[in-house]
Amino acid sequence: MSIFPELFVSIRRFLDSFYLIDNQRRASLDDIVDKLLIKSLNLTYDLHVNFLCNHNAKRSIYAHVWAYTAKVFFGIDKVSIWSSGIDPSKVKHSTAISIADKGFDVDVLDEDTGVYSVVLGEHLPNLTIFSKKCDLNEWQEEDSCTCVIVNCLDSWEYFQQNPIPCDQMLYAKQQGVDMLDLIGIEVFYIFSELNRKKQGMQSRKLALV
Repeated sequence: MSIFPELFVSIRRFLDSFYLIDNQRRASLDDIVDKLLIKSLNLTYDLHVNFLCNHNAKRSIYAHVWAYTAKVFFGIDKVSIWSSGIDPSKVKHSTAISIADKGFDVDVLDEDTGVYSVVLGEHLPNLTIFSKKCDLNEWQEEDSCTCVIVNCLDSWEYFQQNPIPCDQMLYAKQQGVDMLDLIGIEVFYIFSELNRKKQGMQSRKLALV
């Protein structure tokens, strides 16, 4: 794996910062992990994870980038990461800059429409980010706003309120953590637990052979 050194530093910092997640929040994230695990075990095709928010311009883009990074870092296969929004928008240039500040190589593909290429490292596939509108007609019975939607079948509340609750953000700031980091820490927690549990299940299967 050839992740850029500066990005690798950010990832290691996330993995060392799970203590910032309080017990109540951790329980919510663990619930997401278990649902993702169950869903992945029942599918014969890729697990599609879509981070949905109002405009697909900041929070869901951050989640999209970090989830894709976590997938690559942990070597999790058969998972596709997406993000979308309820209302048409575009990824702001400031959002792209903040992502680049974490160690990614970010190139502008079309600044007018807010399309950017995000590179994690040498010889690693790039991620193209842009704002996508999500048609919610299929999910009228679901509480789809600020949720993780998997394979267009289930939606589970996960993501940050806008703005992030004051007490949560205040504690994060006291620890030197910004919004992008806070989302990264939680996303890496989800994928690290998903990876740990999947590996544990595979080990038990091998032990039974």
